[in-house]
Amino acid sequence: MELTNLYNADNADKACSDYCSKCKCPNLSDFSPEFSFDYNNQIVSFKGERAKLSKRAFRLLCAFIRFKDIPLSVKFLHDYGWPDQLVVKNNLAVTISEMRINLRHTNLTIENIRGFGYLLSSVVHEGEHIRNSTYG
Repeated sequence: MELTNLYNADNADKACSDYCSKCKCPNLSDFSPEFSFDYNNQIVSFKGERAKLSKRAFRLLCAFIRFKDIPLSVKFLHDYGWPDQLVVKNNLAVTISEMRINLRHTNLTIENIRGFGYLLSSVVHEGEHIRNSTYG
């Protein structure tokens, strides 16, 4: 897998520094009609089931959806999720774990790309993923 062309720290200027409640990003609901997002309360709904995310987890979900099917580097996710402070190394891993738990009722999975970062993908059937074939 060639990672040099993927989203990395060189593109960190595209990280969002706005509060989610004042989001200027394209509507995340365009991601899938099955999802709805409550920006003020950091709630994700999927087919009627709701999950409350922490502020940081909601920001990271926004990054994954904005850059769908693109592996995101650890550095970029740090800049996106914690734009206003220094990050302890374990913060990202803990937040990704929280996201995986809260999104388990959806068709989304967060994959670890060893030595690089993470990728959000959609599960179609058990064990089968939809991904841009360029990366997998």
